[in-house]
Amino acid sequence: MKNNYLLLFVIFLMLGCQTAKENDVFQEPNTYIRGQLANGMKYILIENEQPEKRISLQLVVHAGSLNEQDHQKGIAHLVEHMAFNGTEEFPANTLIEHQEALGLSFGRDVNAMTEYYTTSYLMHLPSNQQSMLDEGLYMLSQQVSALTFDQFELEKERPVVEEEWRSGLTLMSRLSRENRKILTQGSLLAERSPIGDMDVVQNAEAQQVKSFWQDWYHPNNMTLIAVGSLNQKQLEQSLQSHFGLLKPQSLPIASEVTLPINKQLEVAIIDDPEISTEVLSLNFRFPMAVVTNSQQLRDQLVNELLITMLNNRLRELYVIGSDNISKMAAMSQPLATHYRNNRVMAILSSEDYSSAIKEMFTHVSSFTEYGFIQNDIDTARTQLIANQYTIADSLTDTTNRRLLMSTFNRIRTHQPLVDQQYYAHKIEEISQEITLQEINRCLRQMVSEGNPIVIAQVSENNRAKFPSTLNVTAHWDKAMKNPLPLKISLMFQMSL
Repeated sequence: MKNNYLLLFVIFLMLGCQTAKENDVFQEPNTYIRGQLANGMKYILIENEQPEKRISLQLVVHAGSLNEQDHQKGIAHLVEHMAFNGTEEFPANTLIEHQEALGLSFGRDVNAMTEYYTTSYLMHLPSNQQSMLDEGLYMLSQQVSALTFDQFELEKERPVVEEEWRSGLTLMSRLSRENRKILTQGSLLAERSPIGDMDVVQNAEAQQVKSFWQDWYHPNNMTLIAVGSLNQKQLEQSLQSHFGLLKPQSLPIASEVTLPINKQLEVAIIDDPEISTEVLSLNFRFPMAVVTNSQQLRDQLVNELLITMLNNRLRELYVIGSDNISKMAAMSQPLATHYRNNRVMAILSSEDYSSAIKEMFTHVSSFTEYGFIQNDIDTARTQLIANQYTIADSLTDTTNRRLLMSTFNRIRTHQPLVDQQYYAHKIEEISQEITLQEINRCLRQMVSEGNPIVIAQVSENNRAKFPSTLNVTAHWDKAMKNPLPLKISLMFQMSL
């Protein structure tokens, strides 16, 4: 069962540089058919013929690691694993054997994943025959409503989860995890990794795992996504047969996910004996809204254009690296459903950390003070529009798997479903209205209101060489108070 430990990078969140004032929800694709059973179970159907006579299913349970209590870290993930280790009709591992007998390959056609907000079960059926659809929905209904939680099967599954945990101990995984902990410190996001706490995984009893399942696995907390060669009547009849008798239940109150954002500059060091390429990053975290109206989309596009423009200019500056920095880049990343991080990164080429810090701060302060030019926004706008139409085109006349993943991505990140061609057209329309002044104002707001978290990824032996928080703060304050003109900023970089 594969886990997506990072909130993957989708185009759904925004930096709140302006205030939303419209309430127009984006046009939903007319190919999306929605429905709901009497017990509250929802479904989304997309009729599609690539490949012909095939159906893909994904059953989403709206509960993941963020729904765990302190003593349950890893239990949501264990439930997912146990869904393949014994149901009332498929004891032990006979479910997987049954799937293989139907022509399904585990990993390729059948899988599951636990994330922060959801746990989902995926199945690509080899045909669209009614009997095959019934088989698929029957197996899914068993996995989410008829688990047996046998203690012997749990003991067999613990090493599987531990091996999955060990596979995430690579250098890149460790660095990503440590960065996320720093950026989400003080919130459940830093404490509730989907893979879980191995102490809990190693010692949890079957009844503890079952308790989480009993709390959250109810039809009124599920959405089925179906893509392929089937119609609404066919799907709803089959759903009713396999899920309709499940009774809705009151759900526990989900923990509120809030991210405390300290407006003071902070310094964090990640040291690791395997680090060979050292990296310095400035991280500006902001609250954000899920885009549901045109004003929120405009706010998102202002931020996207800003980051694209900054990244383009930094790339130009570092065609040839300086003595201390070989490359610089800018990017924007979601942290959670309501937060975003704008990051400026530098790949270091020396251990003169103070000079590298001054160099980074000098560029940021110069762009903040003097802003961009019209050519910057024209180029970024062209890139943005082209990218959106590429995304839209990739979801036109495409496969079940791609449509399923696109739909799931929006559900798991609480975004409205949109017609991608309409969405791309809307982006083109609104981005043409955004002015250079808006971009420059947003950059000034980002820097003035969000003193960054400075994260240094350095070799274990170099930790002691990194400047103190007091010294880094002094460099930041000096750079912000005395911004150099951009041309001088460039000369400063080349002279180092």
